[in-house]
This record gives sequence, C-alpha cells and structure tokens, in this order.
Amino acid sequence: MAASNNVHAASDFRVAIAQESAFGTANTTQGEFYELHITDNAQVDWGGLIRESVKRSNGKRVKDNKDVFVQTAGGTYTVSVSGVLTDNTADLLLYGSIQDLVSEGGSSPFTKIFELDASTTQPDFGGNAGKYYTMLLSNPASQENIQLKSMVISSLTVNGSAGDAGGRATFTATFFTGFPPTYNATATAASWVAPSTDYYIFQQASAKTINSADMVVNSFSFTVENGATRVGFDSSGHPETYALGLGDGYAVTGEMSVKYDANSKDFVDTFIANPTAGSAEHAVVMEFGSSGADGHLKFDVNGIYTGNSLDFGNEAGVFVSLPFEGVDDGTNEAIEVTISNAIDRSW
Repeated sequence: MAASNNVHAASDFRVAIAQESAFGTANTTQGEFYELHITDNAQVDWGGLIRESVKRSNGKRVKDNKDVFVQTAGGTYTVSVSGVLTDNTADLLLYGSIQDLVSEGGSSPFTKIFELDASTTQPDFGGNAGKYYTMLLSNPASQENIQLKSMVISSLTVNGSAGDAGGRATFTATFFTGFPPTYNATATAASWVAPSTDYYIFQQASAKTINSADMVVNSFSFTVENGATRVGFDSSGHPETYALGLGDGYAVTGEMSVKYDANSKDFVDTFIANPTAGSAEHAVVMEFGSSGADGHLKFDVNGIYTGNSLDFGNEAGVFVSLPFEGVDDGTNEAIEVTISNAIDRSW
C-alpha cells in the first residue's frame, strides 16, 4: 500500500458540547452543540480503559495474545480541554463543574447563580438531574470523529492576566465520563453554535476586591474540583450514576497576585490567624461587566489564605501572591458565581 498524502493541521481538530436530557443517552442534534474556543488540542485519555495483561500457564514461555484482555465498557474516560472563555459557553462549563444551580432568571439576560455551600450535595444523575453533556471531537480524518456521552466536569480552572490570551480569561476543564467513547460518530461542525466573541477581558474587569478593598491585580485563578467518580455497573457495564464531593469534598482553590500596598500589606496577619476563631476569612471577588446586564460574570470566594509571599521581581513594583481555599462558614458560601449571558437555558 502506498503512503498516504493526507496532511492534517492541529487547527482541523475541533470540540463541541451539548446538553443531554437523559443520563446515558447522547445528544445527536448537531445544531444544539456549542463549539468551545480551544487553544490546545483535546484528545481522549485512555488511562481508565480496562486492560489486564497477565501471563497464564499455557505451555508457552512468551506471552500469548489471549493473555491480554481489553474492554471499553466499565472503564472511565477523561478529556482535558483548554481555551478562551466565552460568554455563550461559560455557563455550561460552570454548571458542569459546580452542579449546584441556585437560580436562573426568567427574562433576559437570564442571570444564573451557582454556589457551593453547606447545603450542596450532588444531583441524582441516574434520575436525569444535574448537568451533563455529549462531547464531539471532530477529526479531519475520515470516520474518526469521537462521541463521548454523559460527561460532567471534574475540574474547572478559570485564569486571567494581562499577558495571557490578550487579557481574555481562559479556562481548563477536565471532562469525565463512565461511558465508552464511540468512534465514527457524526460531527457536523458547520451546524454547531460558533464560539462567541464576547470575552471576559482582564484589563476591563469591573471589580477586583479582597475584603471589600480595591486591589491592583496582576493575575487571578479560580479552580473547582468535585472528585467525580462513577458508581455501579448496569448490564452493559455502564455507570448507574456519578458521585461528587465525596472524600475531601468539593475543593475550591485559587490565587491572586496583587500589588503590595496599604490595602494588602496586612493580609499576612489574616494568613497566620487561626481560621477556627472565625476571623481568618476574606471575600475574594473578581467581576466583569455590570450586575444584571448581559456580559456580567462574577466570582465571589469566601477564602482562607494558604500562603503569603512577596514577589520582588515584578517590573510594576512589589506584588504579593495570595493562594487561598474557599470555605463555607454558615453565612458565606465557599464560592458563588453569577453569570448573565442573555441565553435562556430553561434551567
């Protein structure tokens, strides 16, 4: 057979997600898929594939082909996706990771509020609650499109700085599923909803505060991890549901780099304070746009500092790095995220 002359570019590979209405049932309506603005190519991590390779006693001293067992059903699969955060997919990513929707407005701009607090448990995925997605990985090679169904987001990070992506907020999301991938799936990228050009621009943030004091911010990062894992096996080896927040629970972490000045110089006192005394928490807020208006996005974390270090190498002066973790204190949520994007999700 002659060598193939096909040449594919990394930009030929595309990713989109669509909401599902029933756990374990893929969405195949191409017009309901939202393409993600990706900057790093995504592919399936096969680390959760069931694979057993053990030499048996069969009269041979070399491994036999029958000594290796591989099965896709019953495993777990992840896909890591990184890109620019846009307002027509940010709410999908937030719901897929936080899985605790407080409310959605009934009229435009359809403000959605998500939070992790003392009452957060998890949705009954097996009963079709919560938010999970079908993902399509569009591949330029013939018959190589991949479909993954009933994916939740086990980890979501949102970052921002003036020097990254032109100041546009970026995201990294790890999608998780207990259902095996399907090859040769239909992926009609021309029918997908294109990524919007409505970004969250760092240089135009409307509020950057810690403990209600204005900050000069060099960079920010917020991460939510829910420890998603499969639960059970049906007769096809598929999961019966997913579990979230077990073990160490939902983890909310982040970091802000802020100018060391009169508003931030005393944060070290809060860092070394004992949180059990109830005075070691600060509200960490990053906000874009205006509350109640299309394009609004606000992160509000009730944070306890996990470090405090001065950065003497910044050309704009001395800055202080403030890593933190979000905690619930009975009044303030570990994290509350508000987004208005003028899209009625009917959630």
